[in-house]
Amino acid sequence: MEKKIVQKFYSVNKVSLILLCFLFINPMFAQYEAENEFRRQQYIENIQPNYCGTKDLPANINGKAVDIAISERLQNLRSSNAGTWNLNDGYGNACVQNCAITNSSSCSASNDLFRIPVVYTLSNSSCSTSIPSTTELQAQIDVMNDFYVCQGIDIFYYLPTNISAAPGGIRSGNFGCTYNSSSIADLPNVVNVYVFSNTGNGTGCNGFAPLPFSTNSSTAIVMSHNCYNNYVYTSGSLNCSNVNMGLGQVLVHEFGHYLGLYHTHNTGNGCDDPNTASDDCTNGDLIQDTDEDPDFSGGEIGCTGCNTGGPSSSCTFNNSNSPACQPYGTPNTLDNIMSYNLFAGCISDFSTCQKAKMMDALLCVRGLQACNRNVNMEFANGIMDANQQICIGDPIPTFTTTGACYKWFDGLGASANQVASGSSFTPNAAQVDNTQLGTYTFYLGDFNEYNPDCRTELTIEVLTDPGAATVNSGSSIALTSCPQSVSLTTNVTSLPTNGVVGWWFTEDNPISNLVTDQSSLFANMPNVSSTFGIGNIIKSTSGSPQKNLALSIDCTNLSNSKTYYATPVVAEERAAIPDASCIENDDTGFSSTFNGFPSKTRITNASSICDPNPICTPPTYTYCVTVTGYNGVPSQLSIATDDNSNFLKVDFNIGTGSGNGTYCFSETDFGGYDPSTLGLRTWVWQQGGNGMASASVSTTLDITYAGKPAIAFPNLTDYNDCLFGTPISFTCACGGNPCPADYAGGGALSGTESGTVDYETDGSIESTQVMLNGAVVDYDAGTDITLLPNFEVVIGAQFSAFIDGCGGMMIQENESQTANK
Repeated sequence: MEKKIVQKFYSVNKVSLILLCFLFINPMFAQYEAENEFRRQQYIENIQPNYCGTKDLPANINGKAVDIAISERLQNLRSSNAGTWNLNDGYGNACVQNCAITNSSSCSASNDLFRIPVVYTLSNSSCSTSIPSTTELQAQIDVMNDFYVCQGIDIFYYLPTNISAAPGGIRSGNFGCTYNSSSIADLPNVVNVYVFSNTGNGTGCNGFAPLPFSTNSSTAIVMSHNCYNNYVYTSGSLNCSNVNMGLGQVLVHEFGHYLGLYHTHNTGNGCDDPNTASDDCTNGDLIQDTDEDPDFSGGEIGCTGCNTGGPSSSCTFNNSNSPACQPYGTPNTLDNIMSYNLFAGCISDFSTCQKAKMMDALLCVRGLQACNRNVNMEFANGIMDANQQICIGDPIPTFTTTGACYKWFDGLGASANQVASGSSFTPNAAQVDNTQLGTYTFYLGDFNEYNPDCRTELTIEVLTDPGAATVNSGSSIALTSCPQSVSLTTNVTSLPTNGVVGWWFTEDNPISNLVTDQSSLFANMPNVSSTFGIGNIIKSTSGSPQKNLALSIDCTNLSNSKTYYATPVVAEERAAIPDASCIENDDTGFSSTFNGFPSKTRITNASSICDPNPICTPPTYTYCVTVTGYNGVPSQLSIATDDNSNFLKVDFNIGTGSGNGTYCFSETDFGGYDPSTLGLRTWVWQQGGNGMASASVSTTLDITYAGKPAIAFPNLTDYNDCLFGTPISFTCACGGNPCPADYAGGGALSGTESGTVDYETDGSIESTQVMLNGAVVDYDAGTDITLLPNFEVVIGAQFSAFIDGCGGMMIQENESQTANK
């Protein structure tokens, strides 16, 4: 296969950040058969107090099983940040950090990974290169994950779907042709990979990445379009025994830098002399098990002056080219990802110590920067599964995840208690009281956490259920009088603040059958009235909670042949809460000393401030201090104000005033402090003199606590499964005229219809109704039917009109009309 060489770049900014670049050649690569299984191994270090590095792992730690001890050590490290991280520590048996790592068999092989979110920022500006597709961008994430599997590196990269600024994990826009770090901001809590036509180092396939000096280090990796264009890879198809990632290895190389690895030919830390092993831990790439590298690109000279002569036709190194090359032998860096070896198919490996350093970088620095969790990845139904609602008294629900390698906690951070592990968690009665209204919160973390503050929040909300209704102590009633008094109530025991049971009256079907989601709730609300009528909601008037309703129902205008329902519903009503305002003047005053000088002190006690109950929002106020009779140096006037306990604010302290006058402050000057708690106390003195000895001080506090507007009954803003209770039913047999005189004038039909309804009268029918999808409505009048403006039959509704009257029997020549709009 023909080999094409692409220009390489390596730049160092010694002032702020080291950016390490790597380029690759040969955009055509072979595909290999997929292995049946990939190796997944976990490398976890034995973390000592105030230390962040890889150490030997003993068989047990303080008598605990290894997997339990590992979890505890990782949590302690990441929560306290007490560990130290030094990018320039050497790795190897004789170095500061050794490379002994252990495998964990604590979880299933397919899920015990440290999952790291990556967001691409793609410049789709029209430049000299083609714009990579989403498939091409994802393909390089896939090949990197598969390569990590082959290498036994338990890190999994994914494109998160829950970031609004980057749908599907890709943020794209017309950001220009050349990457400029000042033109677009990094997204927080993810690894940012920028893909531009020109990285700043040209348009050939090249990239650069920041090294992890600390948690303040940049999270921006930059890649060129040409590293992705025409890149094809099928996830799971990488052959671990014969690795060929093609241009995909460029991104793998840059992520090596991102996780703390230098080039194998690095000289920024001093030359790693091939003639001795004594500097392996301190010079070069600081990795003991990577041999000295003369830079196989052929464009640079090694520390001894060795010139490889450029790429050869095979994965070999001819050290006989010059005497200076002979000490290098046949380096294992021929196949190392962090080398500049451009021989096709040669680069396929990380060394053991490189992998150890990468895991330390993740746990000590990079993992702490990545705090995005993907709910859609963890739960089949995303946010729906993570935030569950139950009606009061219902069984406690179970959370179920898409994988098995999770741990469940009662909070964030290492001090939180683990309450379960595995793929599911059902809280017990001590953790969730399903008999009390409220919200209960838990947290889901990966079995292998890198940051215990980045768990997914889970909630169980216990909602009010208006309960099962009764009418005159039964579930149904036949009304035989016109009108007839009935008593409605439910067995509900608890309602939320401002909650009240409303009674929604419907014909033929309970409202709970008609309202099944947010849109159908809104569709049925516009024409609801709080007076008795079919389709209306009437408020309960008594009971604790407010759930009882004594009602007189007149069936005169209702049909004897229909069934009607009253369904209890949780509604909200609140009277307006007015603003609470007052002005407090000169509560308590006395002479004192401050800083050893005569002063005047004023105190506004909390008990004297206007009643803020209930406090709806923090107050707004103006606090003014007026000084008269001061005879000292004006610029030495000093004022100090505190919360009558501890200093919350100091103004004009140590003499920065301007003599007699009024000095005013607002709540913003006091950091939003609410004086209703402890009050305010103010000292006024002359710093360096006795100018306040005979002076006077007065204070004024003008304060307002904002109220809240009224909530008008019936307020139903959200649909949930607990909104409606069990209805009662009633029928009419009151002996009156079962056939209405007409539906006209003030009794004209209006509102919406969504069910099966039959309106019969011996008189007239006038209507402005709207027939919704699924409605089946008959108008049967004795004299005439008038369809007024705004009458409508939407697609999917069926409407029929008859001139027949009550009790009539229509034959084939009826007038029928079905309308579609």
